[in-house]
Amino acid sequence: MTSFVFAVIVYSEESSEYESAGSFESSSTEDELEEREALEELERDAEPLSLKYPTRQYPSLEESDVAAIFQAQNVEGYWLLDDLELIGLDGKKVEELLLKAGAKSLGTTAHTALKRLLAVLLVLKLLATQLPSQFPLRLLPTLHITGKVEGRYVSKVKKAVAYAAKMAHRHPNLCGRLELGYNWDSATEDILLNPSCAKVLKTAL
Repeated sequence: MTSFVFAVIVYSEESSEYESAGSFESSSTEDELEEREALEELERDAEPLSLKYPTRQYPSLEESDVAAIFQAQNVEGYWLLDDLELIGLDGKKVEELLLKAGAKSLGTTAHTALKRLLAVLLVLKLLATQLPSQFPLRLLPTLHITGKVEGRYVSKVKKAVAYAAKMAHRHPNLCGRLELGYNWDSATEDILLNPSCAKVLKTAL
């Protein structure tokens, strides 16, 4: 039986070193191995996102947007799908995508965890992409902080990373089981660039 490790790395400002915020192992069953092989095949055949969405760009972020994002963060560290409007996404459309992928088959508890986990990863992915000097984060090979996060947000970012680790430990391989992507990095990028998930701006008549 093969064992996979998911680790969360947190950057320590005091020591300027990386320290592990937690790690865990999950044993893969034969079904999980088959799923992983299928996802690897998807990865090989996947169309580059630059070709899939040639005119779509990541939502832009202003300083006021960042402040609003963290004001909406739950005390446990997560965001809700409805909060995704703060990063230019339509939460209802993202949820529709999950339902089409079969999220309800996971059961109520795992479905709720999936929505919160995905919201966290989408927020962190966009912050890392648009404001890399303020939010040095990576989703690969594991979700981790790679440098010094802007001071006023460091505790909130660490809390979000810890929450994501906890949910991924409690409900492993949700991304693969629903075939949302071959990893969370590709899945979040796909959603952020997907025009059908973008928030529609209302125009004055």
